[in-house]
Amino acid sequence: MRSFFGCIPGSMAAMTVEFFNRGLFVTQFEAIKRKQLLETGRDLCHLHGPLLLSAEQVAAEAHVSKRTLYKYFRDRQHFIAAILDHDAEQWREWFFNAVSERKAHPGAVLLSFYDVLSLWVSSDEFHGVLFARAALVYSNKMPACIARVVARHTGLLRDFLADAAHAANVIKSEQGVDKLLYLVLVILSGWFASMAGDKAQRDGQMRQAALALVRDAIDCLQQPQTTRKNTQK
Repeated sequence: MRSFFGCIPGSMAAMTVEFFNRGLFVTQFEAIKRKQLLETGRDLCHLHGPLLLSAEQVAAEAHVSKRTLYKYFRDRQHFIAAILDHDAEQWREWFFNAVSERKAHPGAVLLSFYDVLSLWVSSDEFHGVLFARAALVYSNKMPACIARVVARHTGLLRDFLADAAHAANVIKSEQGVDKLLYLVLVILSGWFASMAGDKAQRDGQMRQAALALVRDAIDCLQQPQTTRKNTQK
């Protein structure tokens, strides 16, 4: 950097450095502002659902104009797609780090996955993941840009479950993996966390019932092949 500016006359070099630093500042500011808009949009999506989000809601909550919002995102649909992607990436980072920290041997990764999922779902901080809600609730109504995000993160989750089942030397049943994927998506959608009524009782029962289904699916995947053949006879 110094060798570059050293070739420029003094006053011009100072102006060039100032312009360069301003450019970095503006880039950092815009990245921060974009993230703030995504965070605001994510909070509203968890409250009202992804496809019910309006630009007016976000602008009012973030104290910006709609014009400012569309400075960072092409349109409403691409804004929602960016929110779902942002939410999913943040979830993937902490969730799968938590699974890895359990340092389970390859054959027990599915059980570690279940343990982390169970702890999160049973906590008061659980709110679900937006791409899962969109996958289940808006499967036939999603614009292409949103559908691509949902498909990518659904595929990444399925790949993880399939790889974990393969590492455990269980039967590579595509139907079994798809069943487990669907049940996990149901839980991750957070549908029971948003239900009205007696939260302490009904919400708790819903969570436990959903988790029991996931555990049954994992147990089914990990059932020895000989046992399955005998069962099928």
